[in-house]
Amino acid sequence: PGDVVAVLAYNPLAWERTEHVRIPMNAAAARRAVVVDASSGEFVPSATLPAPPPAPLAGRATTQLVFSVTLPPLSVSTFFVRSLSENEVAQTTALAEAAEETGASESDTNDGRAVSVSLDPNDGSLLVDFVVDATFNLTAKITAAFYASHDGSDGFVPSGAYVFRPDSSQKATPLGTPSFDPAASRVFRSGVLAETRVAFGDWASVAVRTWSKERVPHAEVEWTVGPIPVEADGVGKEVIVRYSTGLATGGTWATDSNGRDMQPRRRDHRDDWTFRNASEEPVSSNYYPFGSIATLTGDERA
Repeated sequence: PGDVVAVLAYNPLAWERTEHVRIPMNAAAARRAVVVDASSGEFVPSATLPAPPPAPLAGRATTQLVFSVTLPPLSVSTFFVRSLSENEVAQTTALAEAAEETGASESDTNDGRAVSVSLDPNDGSLLVDFVVDATFNLTAKITAAFYASHDGSDGFVPSGAYVFRPDSSQKATPLGTPSFDPAASRVFRSGVLAETRVAFGDWASVAVRTWSKERVPHAEVEWTVGPIPVEADGVGKEVIVRYSTGLATGGTWATDSNGRDMQPRRRDHRDDWTFRNASEEPVSSNYYPFGSIATLTGDERA
């Protein structure tokens, strides 16, 4: 009780930005936590919610403390996280808000906000609805799935560490099939964020967060995988997360490429040579690594 931890947030950019902080804590300390901005001495709105699956690897950090901060350009800002004593708890109204857990059927439905999240009960996909304006909205479907790994029986390298080589004779299988239990999903709401989580057994999960304090409304996606089960079926698994928007993109998109600006991409095509991988490696040849951003552009819906 009364312990204080300093949190330093660094903004290396030449403009102001908003960042979101998540700190693991034990449940007892989290229930008595407050966040203070060191520069102003003011309390920062915060919330607590259970740590996402899988279970914490060690220790007693079963709870997360979350809050948003606005950082000046080229600066380091300090925030104090303090666990109050029992006497202090009774005298403050700035305690971290305990996020309310709602049923999966209620989901994070749109209540006039720019971004909301709902659950597809058929396969556990998460549907993120973006309201662009009064006449247009866009729904992105986020699906966790896997390809069966190639075993190298054709004489070429098998799928393995640093080698993404799915068995191209099979389509990606959503993790929530053949049957998905909606009870495997949880929805948390607070004044700081809303978070929808879906667990697939004890080895994979997807979480989508929408934060209240955002200049540009967006959804934050976090997916966790491992250890991948192979004992039951003897099949390796190349796990992916697929984003489907329904936009008519013409099979084109763009990715950043390690400081080489945005690189245009096109399905089954290369600018520099005649593309022949459509029959040999139709899956892996259309996946690209990127550092921070990929974009889709479409003038209309498909």
